[in-house]
Amino acid sequence: MRFLRIVVCLSCIGLTFGCEAKPGATSKVSPAESFQASFTQAVSATQKIRDALADGKPDAAHDELHDIGHLLQELPSLAKAAAIDSATSESVEKTAKGLFDVIDKVDAALHDGKEIKYDDVKEGLESGLADLKKLAESLKK
Repeated sequence: MRFLRIVVCLSCIGLTFGCEAKPGATSKVSPAESFQASFTQAVSATQKIRDALADGKPDAAHDELHDIGHLLQELPSLAKAAAIDSATSESVEKTAKGLFDVIDKVDAALHDGKEIKYDDVKEGLESGLADLKKLAESLKK
């Protein structure tokens, strides 16, 4: 028991006084690079989710279902931080929200132990993925 208390205390100290960014230190990744990396992850995760659902194996994309929610929620603010033009930034926000709604439906069904049929989410998922890919192409220019 004493050992457990020591471990807990040391952990708390580590969390309280752990590594922090030095004041005035800048991130090595630019906002544009951060946005691009998150965007690429969102496309990849969406493709894996789509493929897993189409194959009738939604558990094959379990990690992606959890990760993509955070990615989609962050994309609009990352786009603004990266100084993406306002029209593209609005498209990113609209696409992320629409795709988030579809992914949330899939995730909720799986957590409720319900079967999710690909046909029930196919249109929204395919549309969101197509929009992400179209945005990815326009961002490369």
